[in-house]
Amino acid sequence: MDQPHNPLESASPPEMVIDLHDGSDEQVTIVVIHHDRPEYLNLCLQSIYVCSNLNNYEVVVVDNASGQETQEYLDVLEQEGIKIIRNKEN
Repeated sequence: MDQPHNPLESASPPEMVIDLHDGSDEQVTIVVIHHDRPEYLNLCLQSIYVCSNLNNYEVVVVDNASGQETQEYLDVLEQEGIKIIRNKEN
């Protein structure tokens, strides 16, 4: 008895790579959700910077009611041009 043909078996997998090296002005937004761990936020932001070979992204940090130490760090990030959204509660 013949098996029914499954059209998904012959289909090639979807392309998982987005080519942003085509000279276009397209930009990617990276949203980082954060709460009270500025040392981890710092590592995350450094990693994004090091792993990006083009300046084709913007970073938005969403802070969920972090304490004063973190707010001071976010102030510095904001002065460096990173967009900061500050939520009043976690």
